[in-house]
Amino acid sequence: MTDARAFYVKDSNNTFVLPTSIDIPILSEPGQVVSVDITNDLPEGSDIVNLLQNEQAPQQYWLNFAQAFVTKTQYNDAEEVLTNAVASPQFALADAALAFHVFLAWLYLRQSEAGGPGSTALLRSATAELQQHASLPLFVLTQAIVLLTTAHYDQALDLFAQVLVLQPSNTVALTGRAHILLHRQQYGAALKLYQQVLILNPLLTPDSRIGIGLCFWFLGDTQMAQRAWERSLAVAPSAEARLLLTLAQFDALFTRSLSDAEFVTSYRTALTAVKDQQALDPENATVRLMLAAHHYARGEHEETARLAGAVIQQLATAAPPGSREQAHAKSHLAVAHFLTARVSFAQQDYTLAQKHFHDSIRLNDQLASSKLGLAQAQLARGSPDEAVMTLESALKGAAPGRERAETVELIYALGVLYAAKALADARAVEPRIKAIAHLEKYVRAAGKEPVILNVYLLLSQLHEQTDVTKASAYLQKAVVMLKKQKREIPLSMMNNCGVFEFGKGNFQNAKQFFELAKQQNDGDATAITLDYNYARVSEDRALYDDILVRCPSYTDAKLRVLFLSTIEASGDTDKLHLLHAELKSLVDENPDSTALRSMYGWFLHNHAKALQLAPELESSHHKLTVTNVDSHDTYALMCLANLYYTIAKDIRSSAKKDVEKKNQYFVRAAQLFQKVIKVDKLNVFAAQGIAILLIDFQHSAMGLEIFRKVRDSLNDLSIFVNMGHTYLQLHQFAKAIECYELGLARFTTGDDARILSFLGKAWLLRGLAEKSLSCLSESVKYAEKAYQLNDLPALKFNIAYVQFQIAGFVLKMTTHQRTLKDLEDAAVGLEDAIQSMAALAKGTHPPYPADDLQARANMGENTTRKQLADAIQEQQAFVSSAEQKLAEALKQKETEQAKLQKERDEQLARETKAQEQMAAERAKLQEQASEWVNEMASYVDGNVSDDDNKDFEAEPKKKKGGKRKKKFINDSDNEEESDDGAKKPRKRKESALKPDSKKRKVISNDLIEDSDEELEGEGYAEEEAGSDENLF
Repeated sequence: MTDARAFYVKDSNNTFVLPTSIDIPILSEPGQVVSVDITNDLPEGSDIVNLLQNEQAPQQYWLNFAQAFVTKTQYNDAEEVLTNAVASPQFALADAALAFHVFLAWLYLRQSEAGGPGSTALLRSATAELQQHASLPLFVLTQAIVLLTTAHYDQALDLFAQVLVLQPSNTVALTGRAHILLHRQQYGAALKLYQQVLILNPLLTPDSRIGIGLCFWFLGDTQMAQRAWERSLAVAPSAEARLLLTLAQFDALFTRSLSDAEFVTSYRTALTAVKDQQALDPENATVRLMLAAHHYARGEHEETARLAGAVIQQLATAAPPGSREQAHAKSHLAVAHFLTARVSFAQQDYTLAQKHFHDSIRLNDQLASSKLGLAQAQLARGSPDEAVMTLESALKGAAPGRERAETVELIYALGVLYAAKALADARAVEPRIKAIAHLEKYVRAAGKEPVILNVYLLLSQLHEQTDVTKASAYLQKAVVMLKKQKREIPLSMMNNCGVFEFGKGNFQNAKQFFELAKQQNDGDATAITLDYNYARVSEDRALYDDILVRCPSYTDAKLRVLFLSTIEASGDTDKLHLLHAELKSLVDENPDSTALRSMYGWFLHNHAKALQLAPELESSHHKLTVTNVDSHDTYALMCLANLYYTIAKDIRSSAKKDVEKKNQYFVRAAQLFQKVIKVDKLNVFAAQGIAILLIDFQHSAMGLEIFRKVRDSLNDLSIFVNMGHTYLQLHQFAKAIECYELGLARFTTGDDARILSFLGKAWLLRGLAEKSLSCLSESVKYAEKAYQLNDLPALKFNIAYVQFQIAGFVLKMTTHQRTLKDLEDAAVGLEDAIQSMAALAKGTHPPYPADDLQARANMGENTTRKQLADAIQEQQAFVSSAEQKLAEALKQKETEQAKLQKERDEQLARETKAQEQMAAERAKLQEQASEWVNEMASYVDGNVSDDDNKDFEAEPKKKKGGKRKKKFINDSDNEEESDDGAKKPRKRKESALKPDSKKRKVISNDLIEDSDEELEGEGYAEEEAGSDENLF
């Protein structure tokens, strides 16, 4: 097939372009041509067809004229040229018509992109052209493009893969695959393909840099995306690159502006770019929508509605169904309906706004802003439940991954709706939980962005009834935010901060907040409340009196005054009678006030016995509260439950009737505790009551688990005391002691006699269980501390009881386990115990029957005292015997050590003497060896002449005399070989040390090597199979 580029020319960018004119050879006049100006005077398609047919022009002329018509957007003329070429007998062969079919398919695709009613028919025509040569790679590629255009992505992907198998570097197929992967949100894979296309063909149209920028954009790297589009605009200017850069400018100014001035400047620049785009392409839907959003922000609703309506009218039927263009049109239409809905909402036409929001969601289900707007419209129409359902479905359908700005707004809106439900109904648990979950999720999702102030305030309100610490923390965050923004903190927030600090026990901080609130206050309506809160922190009687002067009916202030008066009048029955009468009068005047009734019940519980009031008065009072005032009053229910439990514990008889009655009271107490928990699921006091009942019925593990959970919520001494009691019952004495000590250290100053007595009991039980005298001694110490703080007879009995236990414990110990001091201390303690028991027996209020106390004292005096005296004598004898044995053992040890030391000294002296002898002998041998070396050197120098050396060199060496073994002297012991070859040590002979001996002397290696020949001439025999090594 002829290369159509042969008739093209290259421009300054080295790109093939059509020439300004085409010269057609005349068939009847060889060498002559007909020149057609295709730039300024291009004839109609029919005239060109007649000319080409008459002159039987080659294929490339038909293609060039078709391209010229396409360049001038004369698609009908181009189609006429191509269809006549296909029908011409000149191109009857399939290969000849191939290029025309491809061109026609491309032309139909090009026309379908413009949209309109005939787009579907054009796509069918393109498909028909491709099917005639479906097996050829070029047609496969073109068919894939058609499928891509009609949004049949799976089939298109398969065809692109077929082309790439045959042509791995086909940039069109690679670009098609990249488009599909980009559509499927596989941005990483699409980016690699676009980059591969850019390497293979940097000048390919459409520019792959646009796709690269889109991939970077969706991957979150907006700066790289902007750089890719800028490069595309520089290399191959296009409206797409320019528009994408404008969108990137808007994104940058909304997300990366560091100041208001920078934002304004950037916004003006971006808006200018949009207007420039509008001037170049007034019908561009994207530009229209951007300008519509701008006008909406300026409050120009009519212009917004006009632009959005123009987009809706333009795109309603522009794209063929099922095509990519239709998907893009839907996206633009969704935004246009969204803007129209916002205009309607601003004009308070909520019904029309809801309709447009629905249309927007129908066109683009992922547009979270439309769902949020729909929820707002539903809420404005009075349908909060529908708004909640809309937001929940929007969150479920949100795209996975990192939180987008729209999703964060959905979370916030849903949290606010749930919070409104929860605050409207204090007993609504589920809305409260959901509101807290969504608002806290919003705070986490906001990240570095500033959190809406209302979120912290709502979270603080939602946590007020359940977690004061969290409520205070969120309110403090709101205060910090206002301080950073240099805004005035409202009086109500300062007051609430003080209330929360008071609830946490931080009274000084609460006082400071209340003082700040009072300084900001300028109205009488809130002055009374602020003064009461301040008085509540300081508990100043004068402040309460001042409040009652200004507002005599302030019941809370009256209650605080009565409470303080009751504390002051403790032990004064006359004052208590007056206070009782005043309280009774207040309750009669305000029978429905649960606060007053609770105060009166507390007074009866603590002072009814001292005032000799009827024992059943307290229970009847609480029963009236539950039956006549409020059946869900938790204080009255708790008091009745505690009362029934106490009655049950006081029944100690084992008779069947009494046991049944006891169990009935236990059941009543359990039922009341359970009712309290139903009313208030976070009531830790009721939970403790149930735990105590479980422990009483031998379910200690379950009760202990409840105590552990309560400990995390309740900052009170009772939980540590109850846990200590439970651990005692479980015989985990170390943990019980730990709980008591934690409670003593955290909630008292170490002077609580009750807790100290509990510690004494725990140490006693631990000592008896572990058979530890030190633990029993600790028990005595704690019992004595408790008695010093409160001289109750029962506490004095505790000391004596433990002292008796110590005496008995020490007597049971063996003489090896105890010491004389232990016995003496036990004897002293026993004397104190005997006196204490006798005194308690004679007292007016003995803790136990006097006879039992006296009997124990007599037993200690008559029996235990004598046993301790005998034990002391026995221990003294044992100690004396042990000391004598120890002294003898020490003396024997010293004698043995002295003997061993003497032997070591003698051995050391012998070794030192032997070493000195060996050193002297070695020095003497070295001196003799030195003399022999000198003598041998002088002998060799005086008896060997030059003539002898010459004769020795001329004649062969002869051995004289028989062989004899060379003898030598060294510093080591001599050895000789036995018959079996083993060497045996032998003593050095004295004759070997004489100067006239015939044995060789020890000389240096150098001397031997230089004088072997002379020695042989003098009659020295060589050693058999010897070498120089034998000399050393």
